[in-house]
Amino acid sequence: MLSSRAASLVSTRHARGTVFTVPARSISLWPFSSRSSEGGSQLKNIPATGDASVNLENPPTSPETVTSAAVDSTNTLPPVASADVASSLPAGVDPAAPVELLPASVVSETINNSINTVVDTINSSPGALQYGDLAALGLISWTPAGLVRWSLELINVSTGLPWFWTIVAGAVAWRLVLLPASIKTYRFSSRVALIQPQLNALIEKVQAAQRTKDVMAMQQINVERSKLFKSIGESPFGGLAGPLVQLPFTIGIFLGVRKMCLLPVEQLHDSGVSWLPDLTAADPTGVLPVVFAATMFWQVTVTASEIDLATRPMMGHIMNFIRFPGAPISAMIMASLPSGLVVSIIVTSLVTGLQALVFRVPAVRSYFGILPSPKPIGRQGLPSYKMTWRWMIDSWRERYAEAQRQAEAQTKQNKFGRGPTRRL
Repeated sequence: MLSSRAASLVSTRHARGTVFTVPARSISLWPFSSRSSEGGSQLKNIPATGDASVNLENPPTSPETVTSAAVDSTNTLPPVASADVASSLPAGVDPAAPVELLPASVVSETINNSINTVVDTINSSPGALQYGDLAALGLISWTPAGLVRWSLELINVSTGLPWFWTIVAGAVAWRLVLLPASIKTYRFSSRVALIQPQLNALIEKVQAAQRTKDVMAMQQINVERSKLFKSIGESPFGGLAGPLVQLPFTIGIFLGVRKMCLLPVEQLHDSGVSWLPDLTAADPTGVLPVVFAATMFWQVTVTASEIDLATRPMMGHIMNFIRFPGAPISAMIMASLPSGLVVSIIVTSLVTGLQALVFRVPAVRSYFGILPSPKPIGRQGLPSYKMTWRWMIDSWRERYAEAQRQAEAQTKQNKFGRGPTRRL
């Protein structure tokens, strides 16, 4: 049987005369009751009490219809309770207590706010980079920096790598592209080491000729230098070929990645790695500057093996100053740069150091026509910092003594030389 409230709902129509039908069902707290199908089958043509009604046998197809039909800001729809529910509830509990629904305006506003939030989130995250996007931003050109940016776009779009690994792959790729120029530099340096003592003697002659302004002596020295380079099969300007090719693109990698980070290219805000989320900002962890300092120190130590420090000891002391305090000072500067730029510099330095280690192998040197490397000085191939300190003090003393000698010579010339002439 139905409760009195349910029976009244069955026999009552809406004021506007609209009726909706509910499929027959019953509600029972005891699932095995034999009367579970009773009463519910009689629930037909139950009218709604709001301004709009819903036919549950033919439900509406749009969310707007459901909202307008099911929600009323002024009326409530009491639930229908079975006799079993009414009998099982404690005394004083209304089995058909009215349920107040939210107004339609509140529901609609909540849905609209949720949709707007999702749309804003989608619009705020930039899509993947496409071919031609960097050109549209004016970042592609025939300069070394423009070519570097074009290569990064090509790697990112074609492989789908995150931007962190795109910058790493780009730095490695450009070191491989510049490998022939590096081989040329290694070959030239190894052969010049054979004539380095003679070249040092010619440098002293050049300095003496410059002091006396002897033009004939300068010409004779140039002829002797050309003969020396010809004896090893190289040109005096052969050593410029490698740096003239490598230096522009090394600077281009720096400027190319730097401009992408400072513009910025929106995709660089998502690096693809969790510990370095934004490549356009400085490293928040402070790890990259420390890694850069260690990498720079190691690279200078490794590449020193290609320098003939026995005939050019000054180069070893200069490289010591580059290692320290040069590396820590450079690390402090790198701490303020975009992390994507620092990553590219670290990778370039690592690849350069690994390249120097590979070219230490005798078989590799023989294959590319590079003469054996000079014997290293000491354990690391560079003078100790104690030797560098002594060299610096001795150099300062020599320069000070030379300045005093020149001052004394100038004083004697002014004292015994002819005085200033008078103009008539």
